[in-house]
Amino acid sequence: MSAPDRTSSRKLPATLSLTLSLSLPLTLTFSALAPLPTLPAQESKPQDPLLREERFHSGSIKARWRVDENGNKNGAFLAWHENGLLQERAWYASGVLDGLHELFHQNGKLALSEVKKAGITDGKSSERNENGTHEVRFPFVKGKLHGRVEILDKGKITGTQEWKDGSLITIDGFIAHPKPKDGIKSALASIYGPDDPSGDAVGDTPTGALQVLKAYRYLCDVPWTDLELDPQLNAHAAAAASLCKRIGHLDHTPQNPGMPESEYRFAFTGTSSSNLSVGSNLPGSVHSYMNDSDPSNIDRVGHRRWCLNPGMKRTGFGKDEAYSAMWSFDESRTKIPDFEAICYPPRGYLPVRYFGPGHAFSVQLNPNKYRAPDITSTEITVTPPDERYLRSGPPLAIENEKAQNSGFGVRYCLIFRPRGIVVAPGARYLVEIKFVKEKPARQSLRWLVEFY
Repeated sequence: MSAPDRTSSRKLPATLSLTLSLSLPLTLTFSALAPLPTLPAQESKPQDPLLREERFHSGSIKARWRVDENGNKNGAFLAWHENGLLQERAWYASGVLDGLHELFHQNGKLALSEVKKAGITDGKSSERNENGTHEVRFPFVKGKLHGRVEILDKGKITGTQEWKDGSLITIDGFIAHPKPKDGIKSALASIYGPDDPSGDAVGDTPTGALQVLKAYRYLCDVPWTDLELDPQLNAHAAAAASLCKRIGHLDHTPQNPGMPESEYRFAFTGTSSSNLSVGSNLPGSVHSYMNDSDPSNIDRVGHRRWCLNPGMKRTGFGKDEAYSAMWSFDESRTKIPDFEAICYPPRGYLPVRYFGPGHAFSVQLNPNKYRAPDITSTEITVTPPDERYLRSGPPLAIENEKAQNSGFGVRYCLIFRPRGIVVAPGARYLVEIKFVKEKPARQSLRWLVEFY
């Protein structure tokens, strides 16, 4: 009997050798510190029934992953750009992301890094642009933003946000939404009444006009709770409306059209001390005063500034057919709350009915805190942010920039109109005003407007 052939007994069958070779990618594991796995652009079709892959039309590998017995992704998932660089790597458990998940730009640089737990983002996450110069770091807790978001440019923090349980609290230190939606709803219901919380059925009366005026003042953080109608001022406003009707146009200082002198003087006191309107009812006139963005008024928005004058405590409304008046020259409030600026549109949430796409923006500055503004040394930007309140594009073009430093309630005022404003639920804008010549403590004024 011949001796066994030892050399041939050490050889593996060809089929077994092939199976082992193809099984190598199936047992790959990686971590954040592991080198990026690579696969040949072309190779034989795998035989393992649990391995799945997808290829580009060119035949190069596009994605490779494993599945469990139910056909769900399970374990390592790898995907490549057509240029051969890694596009995505992730871990799956029973069809859902579970573990480190990363996306890469076509140049191979990291685009997204996040941690998934049973499909939910949980932990620190970051996003970077293609050249790595811009990065945003997000803290997630069980799928909700919670904590400090940092925006970095070239490694330097250029912006921050604070979130709590998925709700935005601050942007760069300022409060994003000073009034919660529920608080706004409650306040408007207290103004219009529980049966008409949105003011849809407000009456064409001085009381109805006062309700609308109170709503605007509340939204713009101007004293409103004790604002009241004065019977004498109502009478002056009614006489002013009748005088304008008699002469057939609006005029703050009309000539006597032939009225008894005492009646004319009483009406003249009204026309020269009131906002005047034609073509709408009394509540509608308040909306038109707050608009104030027609060519003859946009350079000063004086009607609006009188409506939002913090010194006002008493007013009066009157009408005669299409003509109406609102007494504006009141400074009877003895204690005016300290304020930084009166912004319109106001800070935070704003119901869409209180602003329009053609409305100018205005900012009335407290003269005790600001110098008289100079539009040539003021930089104004209005930028639409994305769903995470991050600047997502260039600022809107600005027109009708103007600084007004006299009259009309608060005398310091900046006026500007961004082009392309959308006034619809969910639309939001970041507004920033930089005062180049101001001291560091007053270098900028920033707020968020969000329509609903």
